[in-house]
Amino acid sequence: MTVDVRLAAVTKRFGAVTAVDAVSLDVPQGEVLALLGPSGCGKTTTLRIVAGFEAPDDGTVEIRGRVVNDVPTYRRNLGMVFQQYALFPHMSVFDNVAFGLRMRGVPRGDVPRLVEEAMALVRLTGLSERFPSQLSGGQQQRVALARAIVTKPAVLLLDEPLGALDKKLREQMQVEIRALQRQVGITTIFVTHDQEEALTLADRIAVMEHGRVIQVGTPTEIYERPRSRFVSDFIGVSNILEGKVVSGDAAALVIELPSGSRVSATPVAGPATGDRIEVAVRPEKIRLSDTADGSVNVLAGTLANVVYLGAVTYSYIQTADTRLVVMEQNRAPRPASAPSPIGRTVHACWDVASTLVLSSRP
Repeated sequence: MTVDVRLAAVTKRFGAVTAVDAVSLDVPQGEVLALLGPSGCGKTTTLRIVAGFEAPDDGTVEIRGRVVNDVPTYRRNLGMVFQQYALFPHMSVFDNVAFGLRMRGVPRGDVPRLVEEAMALVRLTGLSERFPSQLSGGQQQRVALARAIVTKPAVLLLDEPLGALDKKLREQMQVEIRALQRQVGITTIFVTHDQEEALTLADRIAVMEHGRVIQVGTPTEIYERPRSRFVSDFIGVSNILEGKVVSGDAAALVIELPSGSRVSATPVAGPATGDRIEVAVRPEKIRLSDTADGSVNVLAGTLANVVYLGAVTYSYIQTADTRLVVMEQNRAPRPASAPSPIGRTVHACWDVASTLVLSSRP
């Protein structure tokens, strides 16, 4: 496996604040890696260290096997797209895209062809004479992408690239960027705090908290098998239950909740009888029933609220221990005059495999 970017125990401090704390990551050639986390978690600083805008206090940064700690940004062979695109307003689209080629001394006769190829990749053919002010937000984003890829960089860095777009256009551009990356095959690292963006675009996601990488995995691994409460809460929605282990075998780990109710989870190494632990259940894994339907895990409660969102409905169930969120797909038309079910008793039911044991916070 060829590694295009390698961070080895990279640390960055700003005074008494450790913004990046001993981060180690390998990004294989052609991979899209998302740095995901809340504001202040260190993801943008990590990207800036790769770009050369910040120098690490400790650790090394390698790009294609070369240590670049002391190499300036313009010599790292990177393409970059910023949240605000940073287009030159006084230049045409053509000149914006051609800027990097000219700065690198590409022969003048080759520039039009290379610009045309890049603009065709991002579906901007015919707009070369326009200025940024004459373009929509999505078109400006494509110009920034074309400018970043026209020089055929070793690595593409994206810093919140879709943050300035409205929700619908952002979702459309997520799909387009992913398709473009697959077409050109450029190793890509992007920063986002948007979980859906990370799940849509990334081959792997590195979840960050307080300057540290908490978990790295594919979108499926991160969502289906979060290792901590932080990851479980940050990626999607989770129902968190707290209790103590009362028994366990090869089939299941049994946890008693404060009310005395019990739930079973897939067994994992570590927890012993008497230990207090947290478990998580995703809303879409739970089924609602008027009666206990024979599932291993059943918690009775009162239907406290229902939120209809067209494609899905969220139900909020108040149990003796916590409020559960249940998500159901709306596969049949919903009667416009259906009576309110609020206040009735329901049962939340789910399987053993859907109960995830969470580790303590690192």
